Amino acid sequence: MIGVLIEAVVVLFYMVALAKGRNSEITRFEVEDWRKDVLIPFVLGALVAVVFALVGGVNVVYRGLLGLIHSLAIAPLFEELAFRGVLLGGTMKLLEKNFSKRVVDISGGVLVVLVALGFTMLHDLVSKELFVSAVLYGFLYLWRRNLAGPVVAHFGGNLVVWVLALFLNISFLEETNF
Repeated sequence: MIGVLIEAVVVLFYMVALAKGRNSEITRFEVEDWRKDVLIPFVLGALVAVVFALVGGVNVVYRGLLGLIHSLAIAPLFEELAFRGVLLGGTMKLLEKNFSKRVVDISGGVLVVLVALGFTMLHDLVSKELFVSAVLYGFLYLWRRNLAGPVVAHFGGNLVVWVLALFLNISFLEETNF
């Protein structure tokens, strides 16, 4: 629940900055190349979810219709905007202004891991699967400097978890944790 509140605060600050005319370059969401911005991220996100489901099972934290909406729409958009866009993208932009390309390139990988740790710790369910997924989302962001890839990968992973849970007969009709 704390994660949702932090996401909301980060997104609120971002919206205020946009209203003041600040640059939205770090939160760019454009599909320039369908394969690189949609297909590859979706397949990677789904593949990571399938592999971890086979290894460790399926866990759906939020159930019911609200859980489905949160998992497939709200979480991919707001979490990627907050973590990959504002935190990772904003920090990378600051580094690019003040340091050499080599320092920025090395820092990028470290930042991806740190943001992924933060992302993982702010979720109700802390797991290695969530951390690995967050690292994937971070590198997708760095690869294209675009939120389309991480959002699509996040959506793909969450979609696979819900589909697998349906096939494994996990009840989605229980009350949600919201």
